[in-house]
Amino acid sequence: VLPLARTAANLARQVLEKAAFLAPRCAVLHPPTGSPRMQRCLLAGFAHHWQKHCDVPLLLENVAHSDIFSLGQGFLQDHGLGLCLDVGHLLGYVQKGLLHSALPRQAAMLHWSAPGNGDQHLPLTAFTPEQRHIAQGLMADAPPTATHMIEVFNWDGLSASLPVLATLAGED
Repeated sequence: VLPLARTAANLARQVLEKAAFLAPRCAVLHPPTGSPRMQRCLLAGFAHHWQKHCDVPLLLENVAHSDIFSLGQGFLQDHGLGLCLDVGHLLGYVQKGLLHSALPRQAAMLHWSAPGNGDQHLPLTAFTPEQRHIAQGLMADAPPTATHMIEVFNWDGLSASLPVLATLAGED
């Protein structure tokens, strides 16, 4: 397992080096598939090798097969990792454990999209009323230092999402 984690960390650092001219402030990693035990093992090894050779903070993102909450209390802190809270994933995959945990209040970055059918990365205008209510709570609980990124992959959807995000942030 450790050689796999080391290889993955080395490859990820090579990708980061190609983007160094952009001066990235953090890197976002999707957890591997597998049981929470396997994820913890691989992620701990990855984090160890990443941090040994790189000072760019590493954030884990909640995805369909891992809500991050299932890794266990203290896992992120124990391994020097942060959280990238993907709001669309949380809503689309109904990640209630994550939603009702303390983790959203620790997010260093939030990715914003409406889920549609799971993970469609729709504009924030596509939030249902219930999703918008949850999103308002997540925005209110987000640390003031968190970075907010709209993760909608077309210009019209991104443009339509900006005023919604501003409203959620109380900037309207």
